[in-house]
Amino acid sequence: MSEEGRALLNRRDVAVLEFPFVGDDEKLLELDQRGLLAPNTVLLQSPFDDDYTSPTNADNFFAIRKFTLFSTLCQQLGARRVQTTQLIIETEGQESSVKLSASYAGVRGSVKPSSSKQSSLAKSLTLDDTFQGGTANIQAARTLIRKHGLANDPVFTSLIEQAEYAGNRLESREFTVSLTQELKNRLQLAMQVRLPNGLSLGSTFELKTMQSTEYRVTTLVEF
Repeated sequence: MSEEGRALLNRRDVAVLEFPFVGDDEKLLELDQRGLLAPNTVLLQSPFDDDYTSPTNADNFFAIRKFTLFSTLCQQLGARRVQTTQLIIETEGQESSVKLSASYAGVRGSVKPSSSKQSSLAKSLTLDDTFQGGTANIQAARTLIRKHGLANDPVFTSLIEQAEYAGNRLESREFTVSLTQELKNRLQLAMQVRLPNGLSLGSTFELKTMQSTEYRVTTLVEF
């Protein structure tokens, strides 16, 4: 075994599996069914929960998961409607805004989405969630952000703080949520791991593009 391989086995933040996978672990069975467990494959764990994806798909996968958690938080705080209005894509100082609507009208701004991946993300984030509305469950909301590692996100925490004040209840607000902050932190940690020959997180160009690209989604929340 190579030096890198031995070092990998000794890391507490890395799990190495034999292939083919044999066992009854529900998470591993799920990953196997999704076709993610294969020889010489590297997976990244989500910063929000016990789920995994390939590094090349991590930007979209993590972004969609974070927004789903944001919508769930709004629901727990009594929101009647959560509607995305635009996706902002910033790459090396250039910014574009993708208008999000049921018809997915397209792109405005100085640059267009540079890949089908960005277009796919925009379509996935074209959401208009409606709820019955109700009393804010502050305890459930705080549990949610702690459980999913979002207790330090200022948008999530400020939304809870405003919901706590019943004297002048918030009726509507437009939020802009960063969808890539956690991804960049996770990629930075992953790139510090020395991988043996035959293993790779992906092309250097693609990883640098993911690190230099910022996704933000603007959302109208009505209570």
